[in-house]
Amino acid sequence: MSQLIDLTAEDRKLTPLSADDSQPDVGDFSDLNDYLMSVVADVRREKIIELCQNLAALQKHQVQPDIDRLLMMANDGEAPAVLDDITRLLFEHAYDLTKDMGFNWSDDIEFDQLFLLADIIEGAMLLEGMEDYGDISSILDGDDSVEEKIVDIWGFVLDKDMHHLFDQIDSIEEATLDGVNRVITRPYAPVAYEDNQAPIPFVVERLIAHKDAMRKDSVAYGHISNGGALGVTLDSLITLYTTELQQIIDTKVLVDELVYFTLISDTPDGLCNSEAKKLAEAWIDDIQQVNAVGSQIDRMLP
Repeated sequence: MSQLIDLTAEDRKLTPLSADDSQPDVGDFSDLNDYLMSVVADVRREKIIELCQNLAALQKHQVQPDIDRLLMMANDGEAPAVLDDITRLLFEHAYDLTKDMGFNWSDDIEFDQLFLLADIIEGAMLLEGMEDYGDISSILDGDDSVEEKIVDIWGFVLDKDMHHLFDQIDSIEEATLDGVNRVITRPYAPVAYEDNQAPIPFVVERLIAHKDAMRKDSVAYGHISNGGALGVTLDSLITLYTTELQQIIDTKVLVDELVYFTLISDTPDGLCNSEAKKLAEAWIDDIQQVNAVGSQIDRMLP
């Protein structure tokens, strides 16, 4: 799948990542985290790990093996060179992703702007998770240029001055603003279980309990094994994998995937069955098949 965080695509939404504020989750990048602990300051290490996680969550799967390859080739005493290689690698991935989002960077942008690109990605991921879009709507309704509006929106979302973006950007696509507008104006379903949402450890425990029943060749299992985020909204997960799900012809296989993604999401245990059935109804047109898959879901989520 490409352009998973493409703000210019009408059928895409931005995907927030869940995080533990008390202790950063280094996920599958623990080896990189361990390596960086001895060679860079904690602030820089945390930013690098966060960027790796964000790229992995957005299906930049090649980041993980590329990082592992660099670490395997690293020898004692080569820290500066290894850090340069890591910076260049992450820059290339982040550059491609932000380019897909509509950010046209200056030809002379350097690798030392890695964390600016990281801020663009983080801001896009945080945008959907906001509860109040009033200020962003006001910015969109203003008379400023596309670039000025994006700088103001990202500055608001990240709560930091983003005007240095002007020094590194040639232009930003008008469609990027359209994408932002779609995010903040999309209809919301009532959140009936907001106070009961489970933390990520709860989701992990649920996956452990169901791991033997999950097909290893499923799209959802691939999301987990490739370091995808756990405990995010079900809608966000389905949006990320819409293309793959649309290609599934076998109804039973499709329902399996919908149930798996429900288990991965932040849906509480008590609502997994009903949410999976609602999802199946939205994806399956044949009413007779809908009735049949209800029994399938009951078996999978008793």
